[in-house]
Amino acid sequence: MKGPSLIAAVRLLALSPAALGFVLPHTEYAAVIRKNGGAKVLGVATMEASGDNKTTLLMVQFKGEKTGTVHQWQVRHGSCAAPSKIWGDSAAYLPVTANANGLSKRKIQIALPLPDTGDFHISIQNSGNQLHRVFACVDFYLED
Repeated sequence: MKGPSLIAAVRLLALSPAALGFVLPHTEYAAVIRKNGGAKVLGVATMEASGDNKTTLLMVQFKGEKTGTVHQWQVRHGSCAAPSKIWGDSAAYLPVTANANGLSKRKIQIALPLPDTGDFHISIQNSGNQLHRVFACVDFYLED
């Protein structure tokens, strides 16, 4: 870098929100869903702040199931490798049901603000009499 460019870069860095002590909150957690075992089920899940930042909007969506297949799901603290308690009210996690096109989709609202730190994952259970088995488990990653 030449002199003026280096000075401009240093000024820009010095005036960045992080350098000024501002911390910008994370806006979203996201995960790509694949069925355990590599079947043709694929989807996404997100956690994002509501407009007032007092609640969190959760969305799960995946395609590839037979029409009418029902899955329980929840967001949990920790990772898939080290799961912990359910995040938020467990009663808020209504099941997802595959429609005629094989799409399973659910949006819910949790009465907690979007966390700015921590590890979270989405766990989706098998349907029917196999609820004790995990259909898919994916760790969330932060989107800034």
